[in-house]
Amino acid sequence: MDNKCCFLLQELPECLTDEQIKTYFYRYKVLGDEDARNIIINHNIKLVINIVYNSFVNSSFDLEDLVSIGIIGLIKAVDNFCIEKNYKFSTYAFVCIKNEITALFRSEKQKSNSVSFDWKMNERYYSFVDLGMDVVYNYEIKVLGEEVRKILSYLDEDQRKMVELYFGMDDGKCYTHREIGAIFNLSRPYITKKLKKIMCILKEHALNNKALDTDFVRTKSL
Repeated sequence: MDNKCCFLLQELPECLTDEQIKTYFYRYKVLGDEDARNIIINHNIKLVINIVYNSFVNSSFDLEDLVSIGIIGLIKAVDNFCIEKNYKFSTYAFVCIKNEITALFRSEKQKSNSVSFDWKMNERYYSFVDLGMDVVYNYEIKVLGEEVRKILSYLDEDQRKMVELYFGMDDGKCYTHREIGAIFNLSRPYITKKLKKIMCILKEHALNNKALDTDFVRTKSL
């Protein structure tokens, strides 16, 4: 397991025990507790990371795309899981996550010029997809370190401001996708796509400037 995967796993909440899973599913499915649903999702994002790294490491898709799609599969697993059935949620979620990602691959084969995935998703999905992308971007900005400030000059004024807000470069507060959208009067999914594009620009210029040569990555990575 490489440094990037280890970092992502360390940043996420620990997985729940079987008893905790049962308790939270009872609260969600029987009592209608949405907070219990969110807890189950948050504490199983590690499963998504593991699946992406163990099964799709050689994919041509970006990591954040696969993590985001995997999280959608996880959410569907939580919403469709039947607590009366006598099987573990992790087993059911594993299948749902892999199916969601492989569906993306099938869709890609059918289209010659497709985007990575459909952003017209259910509103309830966004915050969890954002979380998955946040973890990835936090790793990438950590690897770039102080070099990121040097290459911000390659961005236009709005892009630069978004990066500064997102990573809390000005006042130490990291703004969410929704908060940045409110500042720029743009939708959250648009900001999410914009941040993805900006990160690609930063990494491209970092590579061009040799900011990410082998020695640099080795010293900056966890």
